[in-house]
Parts: sequence; C-alpha cells; structure tokens
Amino acid sequence: MFPLYVAGDDIFFAVHVSNVIRAVDLLGSFLKRINHDIDQKLGEKQSLTMRVGIDITWSSQPIRYYYDRVEHQMAQTKKDWQDEKNPYLKKLLRTCPVKICIDESVFYCFADMKAQKSIEVITNRYLMWNNMENAVKLIQFIKSKTNSEAERDEDDSEINSFLYNLLAKVTDPAIINDDIRLSNAVLYHMRPEFVANGLEMMNPKQKVRLELYKFLQSALCTHHPVWVITEKEENGKGDQKKQKKKKGDYEMELVQDFLERFDFSRDYRDYLIKHFLSCLRILLMFSDPRFSIKITPINFSELKEETKSTTKILLKRTQSYIKTKNLTPTALREIFIQDDSFKNEKNKIIPYTLKLNIEPSMIYRFKYIMQRMENPLYEICNMIDKKQDILQKLEEKSRNEKSEKREPIKFNSAAFLEAAEGNWNDDFIDSLIIFYRYSHLQKKWKRENAKQKENKGVKKNNYNQKNKRKGR
Repeated sequence: MFPLYVAGDDIFFAVHVSNVIRAVDLLGSFLKRINHDIDQKLGEKQSLTMRVGIDITWSSQPIRYYYDRVEHQMAQTKKDWQDEKNPYLKKLLRTCPVKICIDESVFYCFADMKAQKSIEVITNRYLMWNNMENAVKLIQFIKSKTNSEAERDEDDSEINSFLYNLLAKVTDPAIINDDIRLSNAVLYHMRPEFVANGLEMMNPKQKVRLELYKFLQSALCTHHPVWVITEKEENGKGDQKKQKKKKGDYEMELVQDFLERFDFSRDYRDYLIKHFLSCLRILLMFSDPRFSIKITPINFSELKEETKSTTKILLKRTQSYIKTKNLTPTALREIFIQDDSFKNEKNKIIPYTLKLNIEPSMIYRFKYIMQRMENPLYEICNMIDKKQDILQKLEEKSRNEKSEKREPIKFNSAAFLEAAEGNWNDDFIDSLIIFYRYSHLQKKWKRENAKQKENKGVKKNNYNQKNKRKGR
C-alpha cells in the first residue's frame, strides 16, 4: 500500500491490482477496529461508515487524474442509496459499514449477516461485495492447477470464452432492450449440460461451476421465498414486516419485476443491467492471469452440500420461470406444456408438468421453417402430426397402465393455428427450446442419481454379506 494523500477523513492510496481485494478487506478491518476502540474507550457504540472508490488503470498518468476518477467513484456510493425511495431499503443501505464503488457499480459490505440477508430478499445478490469475492474465488478454483498444464490451459480458455461470449450476447442492443430475449440469452448460455451425468460423476470443478452459474443467473432472475409484505407506520417512519408464505414456497422471476412488486419508485431495469455488465467485466479482469488477484482460496468442502440445491434452482425453477414469464400467451403455451397433479400411494397430491411429446431437435427446425416456408404454421402442424402418430404408439406400449397420471398431451392443430396467429415467433420458439432442454437435463439428472444411489445400496449390501461370511 502506497499512501499518496491523507487529510481529515480522506485517504488516497495506490496498490498493485493483484492486491485490490486484500486492500478492501484491510480497510474493512480498519473500520471495525476504529468502531471497537470508540466503543471501549468512550463507552459509546458508534457506527462509523466508510466509502471506498476504486479505479484500475496503468501507472502512466499524473496522480491528479487518478484522484479525480476515484472521487467520481466515491460520489457514486453516496448517490446510489440517496436515489432509493423505499424507506426500509434506504435505511439499510445508508447504515452499511462499507460501500465500495468500482466501474460505477456500488457494492455493499455488511458486518451483520442478518442485514445482508434482508437486502438479498428484496434485491439481487450482486450488491454484496462478499458475493463478488466468492465469484472470483469460484473462477480461480476452476482455473486452478490440474494434473497437466494442458488441462489448465483448456480450463482457462473455456471459462474466459464463457464470460466473453455471455458479455457479447447481453450487450447486443437487440437482446438487452427486450426482457424475454435477455433472459433467454442468459439462461440458454448458462445451461449446465454436465449435470446429465448425475452427482457422482461430476468433478469438483463442475460443482464449482454450478455455483458460478447460480451467481450469474441471480443478476437477472432472483430465487426467493414468497413473502407477504405489509407496511406500517411506527413513530412516523416507514417500516416493512416480512412473513414467509409457507415452507418450500419459492418462485423465480426477473429481478426488476420482483422489485416493481414492492412499488419502488426507482427505475431498476437500467440500474441492474448496468450493474450486471459491470460485474461481468470485473470478473473478466479479476480472472485475468496477468493480474494474479490475491485472494483466500475457496473452501470446496462447504460447497459439496449445496450442489443438489443449486442444481434444483438452475433446473426446476428455471423451467417455472420460462413457462410463466416467457411462454405467453397461455393458450399457445398449453398446446405444448400443461400443469397437472396426481395422488401417490400416500394420497399426497404431487404436482408435475406435462409436455407435448416432441423431440428438442424438432423445435430447432421450427425456426428454419419460419424463415424459409410460405405457410410455416401449417408446415409445423403437419410435422408435429406425423411425429405424434409414431410417438403415440410407442407411448402406449411403455406407459404404466396403473399410473394415475393423465394421458399425455395430444396435439390440437386447430387450437394451435388459432393461438399461434400473431404470437408464434422466434422468441417463443427460443423459450420453448430452453424449457425442453432444461426439462431433459432435469430428467437425466434424476435418473442418473437414482441409478447411482441404487448402485451404492447394492455395493453396501454386498460388502455387508461378505463381512458376515467372514464372521466380522
């Protein structure tokens, strides 16, 4: 650390880019110690806060230019929470111990985890500095040394390509200005194909990659419990009480849609999109091997238990989001996808989703037909009808007659032509592709895990019988 200017409560200093995260952690520990000393020596519990502006550049310009840029970042940390109109959220942001601004994006670092959880309930995860740190750790783990340098180079190029391609997609004006295209681009780009092999066949880097996907996805799609929000006035100050609707009742939706349900008067869409792009650029820079960012390695053992829940979020809730938000109108969606339920042996109602029995490769051909054929809707009808005749015969042979599930969806050509008029377009087809792909991955994930669990049970039983014969 090289102090360049110290006056009053301002400290202007420079560090090598590899130590930028350590420098922020050091400032946080300084603040914590100062507040502790004030509490001990003066007997007053003070809550001093700190604002940190970060500018990363080459050391080839006069210092005054750096100072002006850092001052600009500092001003953003104040403007960010002052623009907030919701009193509950504004109070939490204002009293945050450390606010950090880099690339005009503000991150909040809470000492109290309870306060951080409160923020995460009503906004996205990117506002948290420690979540950004964790994302850097995840990327460094994926790019860490393996058995051979060739494997390491392959991991480096793969993760860099993944981030660069995602950034290129979401910066396309045709995508970024449309919510459906934006969510489709992000969710398709981050489909976890490797989960099809089951939990036991996933290597540590793939499990870490799942956590990175969840982190990136949370920028645009938040996974949260359903809350009943009530506002009340206490001593003239607005407050909000949150109550969980019921256990296990979660939903997924675009972050700006979620925030708008709270009647926040801020225009969150542009704010969140800008924040998402900044986060991608920061991750690309911090993962650049030329900078060698120094950070405490991630504890992989803590992530092992989260793999199943993360996979559930990335597969099941993504399908729910696509179905309810992107596959509209309902009449057209129900030609292909319908919700239903059945009673199991214990009389418990089990909800599930029925899909029209078509192959994902056929849905890709729909786009080709839309671009090349004169009457694309009729061509699609004929294609589905022909395929349904073949698949229906196979389905009747394989379907369990004792099952209480209803009959598979039967394609209705007349209903399709009526609902598709004016609504059948590339965006709907893309959403359908994503839904079927994630559904296929979830089916394979469950099937492979069941097989692996069964094989484990057989091996354990054989081991017990072997020991019993030996008299152990």
